[in-house]
Amino acid sequence: MSILNRWSSHLVRLSISLLIRQIKSRPSPQSINQEALFICRNKEYKRQPQERHAFCNWGLDYPPLTAYHSYVNAYIASKINSSSVDLKISHGFESERRKTFLRSTVLAAYTLIFLPACILGASFIDKVFKQNIFLQLRVLFITYPGLILIDNGHFQYNNISLGLLLLAVYFILNDFNNVSALSFSLALNYKQMELYHALPFFRYLLRSCLVENCFSKKLIKFLKSACVVTLTFLALWVPWLTSLDSLISTTSRLFPLSRGVFEDKVANIWCSLNVIYKFKNKFVNTQMALICLVTTLSAALPTNLNLFACGKKETFLYTLQNTATAFFFFSFQVHEKSILLVALPSICLYGFMPFAVTCFLKVSILSILPLIIKDGLTIAYFSLVVAYNAILNAF
Repeated sequence: MSILNRWSSHLVRLSISLLIRQIKSRPSPQSINQEALFICRNKEYKRQPQERHAFCNWGLDYPPLTAYHSYVNAYIASKINSSSVDLKISHGFESERRKTFLRSTVLAAYTLIFLPACILGASFIDKVFKQNIFLQLRVLFITYPGLILIDNGHFQYNNISLGLLLLAVYFILNDFNNVSALSFSLALNYKQMELYHALPFFRYLLRSCLVENCFSKKLIKFLKSACVVTLTFLALWVPWLTSLDSLISTTSRLFPLSRGVFEDKVANIWCSLNVIYKFKNKFVNTQMALICLVTTLSAALPTNLNLFACGKKETFLYTLQNTATAFFFFSFQVHEKSILLVALPSICLYGFMPFAVTCFLKVSILSILPLIIKDGLTIAYFSLVVAYNAILNAF
């Protein structure tokens, strides 16, 4: 009977989580037009190159896995209503049915990828470190307002890349290093912002190869991980490897130097210091990008060297959070939503420093407020913040 009650409790919490996201999935006027960017069908786009200039803002701004996901969404949409994805007539197509479908794809990604990853990650973090906080971790993951507002309100698919990241963490804690390398490679090929977490994975996986007691074992283990990463990238990038121009064009869109060091009001070092020293006026973008690279690596290097030296799983989680923070503070072209990449590793550390983590989560939600105001989601923002603070205080 106790097992039945426990599973019933789990289902109730998950149902509430889905209900909150479904309610928040009602689009604001400011986010409606953005949804069109995710519906263009690649095969029709390729068949009519003469009309590409009319859709220049529909280009690939994320790595290939995002394109495949968008193609699947568009294929399903074409079966429901082909007009919504037709190249010539779908521009400006904004029926209620189409909006509902697009918002449902975010819920589907959350249910199929992020939610299982949260349950697995929370359960194994609790098991490895014997902290008895499975319930708290799971609730913190699935009710974090930042992800709900940005994915279900602003309309994004961060739950996919973050879900793949959580799975990669789960596999590392479970000593399935090659599967972890695969999962993180998929995350990085879904959103290039996962570079925020790349250094800790590289350091940890490399050290796991070097600690073997003979050279042949070191080499074999290293080659296995290298093959997993290489083959994953090759499989995903094949359509763009046939043309150098296509590869360069896609890569330049992934790292748009022309946009400047930051956008709008983002809570990082460069935006803060820009109040007293106008970096955008003093340096060209290439110079600023180099400054950002040096400062970011300098800030992230100590904690990654410590991880390489000791190789503990607890240290890996700390390094994941510290490196993401360094990237958020110092890297080039930081967006408000990038705080999600810091918040998720922070939740993983809840068992080690609960007070510090809860304080950070509260502040991190505040950092996305300018974006929320622009999207007209202020009421939803404060409603979720009040509810989340009540949950944190209950812990």
